[in-house]
Amino acid sequence: MSAGLLNLHSQRLYRLTSLNGDPHPVLDDVYDSFDSAWSDASSWWLNHGHTEQEPIPIGVEVSTRSGSWRTLQYPCQQEGRAVLFPQQAIRNKRHRA
Repeated sequence: MSAGLLNLHSQRLYRLTSLNGDPHPVLDDVYDSFDSAWSDASSWWLNHGHTEQEPIPIGVEVSTRSGSWRTLQYPCQQEGRAVLFPQQAIRNKRHRA
């Protein structure tokens, strides 16, 4: 196998998914990086009247060498943690003396 063909097969591709894990119904495209895929998802989300504080119901998958897809980021997950509900301050319990 030539070096160019080997690089083509080892290149990772990314796609966006909906809440049920299927390819996103609007953003059904292939991206060359996680950052470009997530940037497109974020822009689309904000352009549809949502805020940056809301969890984004879009996931990101990466292609595998075998030709399947592996989830990198689940819908409503940001920075490696699930953001299913708005963050609330944790209240400290006061101990009575």
